[in-house]
Amino acid sequence: MAIRKIVKKPVGTVISVINMKGGVGKTTLTMNLGEIFSRKEKEKVLIIDMDPQFNSTQGLLTYCGKVNKIANVNSLYTDFSGEIIGERNEIKITDIFQKIFTSKRNVMSFFENPSIVDETKSIIIKITDNLHLIPGDLELSTKMNGDTSKIISGVKNYIENNNIRDNYKYIFIDCPPTWNVLTKSSLLASDFYLIPAKIDYFSIYGIPLLEKQIREDLVNDRLFKCDVKPLGIVFTMTDSSVIERVEKDKMKKELGGLYFFKVELPYMATIYKNRSLLAEVEPRAKRYYTRMFNLMDQLSSEVKSKVNEGKR
Repeated sequence: MAIRKIVKKPVGTVISVINMKGGVGKTTLTMNLGEIFSRKEKEKVLIIDMDPQFNSTQGLLTYCGKVNKIANVNSLYTDFSGEIIGERNEIKITDIFQKIFTSKRNVMSFFENPSIVDETKSIIIKITDNLHLIPGDLELSTKMNGDTSKIISGVKNYIENNNIRDNYKYIFIDCPPTWNVLTKSSLLASDFYLIPAKIDYFSIYGIPLLEKQIREDLVNDRLFKCDVKPLGIVFTMTDSSVIERVEKDKMKKELGGLYFFKVELPYMATIYKNRSLLAEVEPRAKRYYTRMFNLMDQLSSEVKSKVNEGKR
């Protein structure tokens, strides 16, 4: 009697957070969703910073510096086995950024050796027990020239060759706010993409263009066989004005093929301008952010529901 080999299916879901327009709260949404899933769901979450602006990396490492003692840059990485000695103020956050650039223990590794990255954990930084980060690189866009399949497959190859889906329940990719080889590489590696959008003319114009690019350059391309699907649109920085409600209805009519999340995130300058995590809010100030906490919590549940629905 032949013994059937049981093949374990990867459990992790890869979600790209993307908009062709900057300033829509993309990075803020990525970081906060990742943090909430890691804390509320108690799941392992990885955030990959593919945006050359490096904002997710800055935000998460700053948060990491507030909750952990950092006395050695190597102590940030998940493969570190040495003893952490000293207090947090013994190393500046700017020194950490510089070390990450010079060591190339970041997303640049995907493309310098895209077939496999040795010692997977060596480029992954532990922010909290369940929230990890692969940091970005400010030089990423200038060094990733060309549009070869080798570069485009970089993120996907890293995730597959290093069994990332087996180690993380959710992998969020903070994409560049433009269509380029880094965006393609992120989407090719993804199961879904999530679109944060402000309610304005430029968002209405940019989203159909994004959909067209994904369809023509990835989904319909025989070489890549990309099967990435849209989760939907999240309205961000809303103000509940009459004009905004009119524009919102117009967007829903023109982009009727996409799902619009029921939860909308209002504008809060201290969160969006600083690209901050809600988890950073001081206990004494939390009452001022109660609504945002509740909305982000509800949004994470809605995102989880849409992911489960899309996987059926």
